[in-house]
Amino acid sequence: PMRREEVTGLSWPDVVRLDDDNRVARLALPEFSGPALDIPARRMKGRRPHMAPLPPTAAQLLAGMKPETPQNGPFVFSASGGQKRFAGWQSLMFRLRQRCVGMPDGWTIHDIRTAVATAMGDHLNVDDALIARVLAHSLETQLGVTFHYNLSRRVAPMLDALTKWSTLLLSAVEAEHELRNRHASAADDAVVPWRAQPSG
Repeated sequence: PMRREEVTGLSWPDVVRLDDDNRVARLALPEFSGPALDIPARRMKGRRPHMAPLPPTAAQLLAGMKPETPQNGPFVFSASGGQKRFAGWQSLMFRLRQRCVGMPDGWTIHDIRTAVATAMGDHLNVDDALIARVLAHSLETQLGVTFHYNLSRRVAPMLDALTKWSTLLLSAVEAEHELRNRHASAADDAVVPWRAQPSG
């Protein structure tokens, strides 16, 4: 649910802290010891640092992507061994439109944030303030003066919401795979083998 530029600029030092054993070192937060993204303010739209706990699926994916040699550059998402950040959004959108039947014409990568927020509200009953934290929105306007007193990072509820969302997403992907497999199987069953007729 991060913004496009925040994702493409993600570097391995922002991933706190997956070690080589796929175990997780402790965060500098007494209430949380799991894997997370810890993104500095200079890379966030609101110029505020953002810490997002990683659900298990995301942590496993990142651990599997971590480079094994120091020659790799710092960027997590890269087509150049981490030397340059990913910049192929236009070609990615072209490939998505080719592969995703029924994608709305006006759909953009930014709509992923809308989908995450909407699914969390409609399907997972996550409250608006927590959705705002997941999206890295400013809470000052929502909380008013309480913003200056409430120092809670709400890490555990964020992790719970993100984990439930990843489960919802994976279930949708699995359902789509099953649907495509059924269609492919039905198409195969409908094929009648051609037999050459004897001449004469």
